[in-house]
Amino acid sequence: MALDEKKFYMVIQDLLSGKSAIEIAAYRHIERKTITGYLKKLQNPESKYYNLEQYESILFIREVKSGTFIDKDLLNEIIEYVKQGLTNDQIAEACCISKRTVQLYLGNLKDPKSPFYDIKLYNYLKQLREKYSNLARKVGATLGKRGSSYDENFIRQCCQYIINLGETLEEASFRYQIPKSTLYDNLKKITEEELQIELERTFNNHIHHR
Repeated sequence: MALDEKKFYMVIQDLLSGKSAIEIAAYRHIERKTITGYLKKLQNPESKYYNLEQYESILFIREVKSGTFIDKDLLNEIIEYVKQGLTNDQIAEACCISKRTVQLYLGNLKDPKSPFYDIKLYNYLKQLREKYSNLARKVGATLGKRGSSYDENFIRQCCQYIINLGETLEEASFRYQIPKSTLYDNLKKITEEELQIELERTFNNHIHHR
């Protein structure tokens, strides 16, 4: 899929003006992972859209905005990413902020003095993360075994997470703590044609957006 340059430059200008990814995604009618892809282009020296100055400006704007007060839109954005199973490192990259800022924002949910205090939501997110973490370890342990035997249900779950989160093979490999080649070989063993098509489309989207 060819990059829509007009939309790309409009999104970058939106980010430079201080708008959140949630706002941009809503009125530009694009997915937030597309916005993340645009940001990666700005910081990739091999991309024709490479512009480190703009990328650092966006990073600075987000950090200043998050450091002076709690931006409700940014907090909601972080919460949504947690629900999708992203790690703090992945959220920091997606939101163009530091990992420390992600931690500070989530900490507001358990701080009784914060206007965003919501201990039920905080505990829910915590349990959700534990669930993702346990699944990752379980899948990783299963796939990490030598030999041809593997649990097809785990492989299918893994595949579904990659599709739903729009992950690259590298990101999925990191999440499940298994070698890329092992993960890829096992994913190719899935017999459901529809899943294979969606998986291939997900990986191809990352290739075209480099």
